[in-house]
Amino acid sequence: MEIALRTVAELLGELPDLELVVAGQGWWEQPLRQLSVELGISDHVRFTGFISEEEKHAVFSSAWVALTPSLKEGWGLTIVEAAARSTPTVAFRYAGGVAEAMVDTETGLLVDDEREFTDQVRELLADDVRRKAMGEAALAHASRFTWTATGARFAQLVAQIARGGAGR
Repeated sequence: MEIALRTVAELLGELPDLELVVAGQGWWEQPLRQLSVELGISDHVRFTGFISEEEKHAVFSSAWVALTPSLKEGWGLTIVEAAARSTPTVAFRYAGGVAEAMVDTETGLLVDDEREFTDQVRELLADDVRRKAMGEAALAHASRFTWTATGARFAQLVAQIARGGAGR
């Protein structure tokens, strides 16, 4: 999350109305609040603490870009949740499961380092057409992650294996 805070600090000169919403709670909240003060961006960071599902969807719906600055992630659930609200995500390519939750350059952007993270956030915030197209693609991609769609794909796999396919 420190990377997202540093990104906001760098972009504020160009985008003075920028706001970062940090949703959730945990042991890291106080150090993050302190860092936002040290970076001089505390007026541009809103810490929500725990939020309901309804509030989470409202936050994603109002966001222009979702930031996933995790260096390690099991799977990108928040990426799919943002996508379901037409919000593209910027995340780290090597973080793990995030690459499975998005289609790089179509539904969001995967980056290799902090410099590229900040640059890609800057570009998406500045390019309404690209950002909105990515959001629409993200929404379509997110529809693949329903229980109905997952069940259908699983049934296809089982049928394929039963017929002697899938790696035999």
